[in-house]
Amino acid sequence: MGLVTQIRSNEDLEEQLNAAGIMLVVIQFFAKWSGPCKEVTPKIEQMSSEYADSLFLKIDVDECEQIAEEYKLSNLPAFVLIRATQVVRKYEGIDEAEIKQLIEQYK
Repeated sequence: MGLVTQIRSNEDLEEQLNAAGIMLVVIQFFAKWSGPCKEVTPKIEQMSSEYADSLFLKIDVDECEQIAEEYKLSNLPAFVLIRATQVVRKYEGIDEAEIKQLIEQYK
């Protein structure tokens, strides 16, 4: 099983993004109370194994409100794909095929 690292602060996120270099970073924004977030989380954990050449992070929007606001998200779960510290794509939803297609496109 792959590893999805939970981010707890801005510093934490910055450190992970800088360490990733040109590797694709997939950030899952979630809330513990959200049914769709609970539904998609095991799929994302599986994807982190399938796409070991990408870095998977997750951010609880209730714990890290400031980070969530910076990315201007309107729905959960939300995914932000980043390469070389730049946002390349945002996706809001739980369509596993769509998420995989985006990872393939940008990795």
